Amino acid sequence: MVDADHKAVVRHRIHEGARLDQTFLLMNALAAVVACYGLLLDSPAVVIGAMVMAMLLGPITGVALGLVDGDGRLLRTALVTEATGVGLVLGIAYVIGRLHQGLPAGSEMMARTAPNIMDEVVALAGGTAAAYALASPRISSSMVGVAIATALVPPLAVCGLYLGRGESSLAQGALLLYLANFVAIQFASSAVLWLMGFHEVVTHERDGWRQVVVGNTISIALLVVLTVVLALNFYRSLGDQAFDGLVRSSVDDTVADLPGVSLVDVRFVKVTDTLHVDLTVRAMREPTYQEVLTLQTDLATRLQVPTALRLVYVPARVLDPLVPPTLTPTPVPTATGTPTRTPSPSPTPSPSPVAAPGAGTSAPGADPGAAAAAPDPGMRIRRATIPAPD
Repeated sequence: MVDADHKAVVRHRIHEGARLDQTFLLMNALAAVVACYGLLLDSPAVVIGAMVMAMLLGPITGVALGLVDGDGRLLRTALVTEATGVGLVLGIAYVIGRLHQGLPAGSEMMARTAPNIMDEVVALAGGTAAAYALASPRISSSMVGVAIATALVPPLAVCGLYLGRGESSLAQGALLLYLANFVAIQFASSAVLWLMGFHEVVTHERDGWRQVVVGNTISIALLVVLTVVLALNFYRSLGDQAFDGLVRSSVDDTVADLPGVSLVDVRFVKVTDTLHVDLTVRAMREPTYQEVLTLQTDLATRLQVPTALRLVYVPARVLDPLVPPTLTPTPVPTATGTPTRTPSPSPTPSPSPVAAPGAGTSAPGADPGAAAAAPDPGMRIRRATIPAPD
């Protein structure tokens, strides 16, 4: 328990931390900038610096005290302050995400897109430490460590960055992590403050108990819902990790059956019911089509899922230092003579056809049907003289 004088000091400190002022806005804006660039640089040290700079923990403690004391004014003030800080961080992160859409997302960003039950346990422990360090007169100097444990700005920064990139599904995961941290820290802080005697205001107000019961019931309900969601995410992630391990071990075993082939890289993604696997191998020779087809069939049999395989082959050459390479002489090109121009043949004139005398006419008194046909202009007619019989 804490004496009355120290309680008054703690209450005043919590009220000041829940107030929306210029310092709150400035520090959270700077923390958002530092967190965003620390995440883009994939630097844990820079992200930790943003955790220390942020001031989002103060309003959450104000929400916790407001629920314990039944202080509606403090509760509303703290919620407005927290919502303003969240909107500020998200807005700054969104702008930075739009400016740097081409930068790849590192492990620091991806680690905050799939929260699970372990993240909630960390938030509960951090909220407990935050409330106890704030209410205890002896360990208030540990608030820097508490600020690092109760990470609030990095999930919001990740959410804003992914919103700026247009990747809403990953942004939802980061926002879920912030909500889990918020509810867990508030619940743990309320429990610690209640146990340390910060509920005396309730006895002086008629509706104090009703406000406490309603407010904390809502808080507990939110905590239960988030716990169920995060637990499902945890078991789903365990299943995904087990499946990833099965895929990698199956790929190693099947590639090992191919003589002279070594695995370089494996990438896979499951689309609907089909597993798409991209393998990069190094070999002395090009694998045959039948070997690739057998590899795909073996993978599908081991994994019991439809599998679509794409193999990238990288040729390899073994160099033995004990066997020097054989030098092949380079052929020297020989000069060839300049070709001479062959004259084109000149056209030979064809003789003009000569018409025989009297051709095309009939002798007088001759039979018209026996008249000779007119000769073809393209033919040359030779007349033969037949001697008269004796």
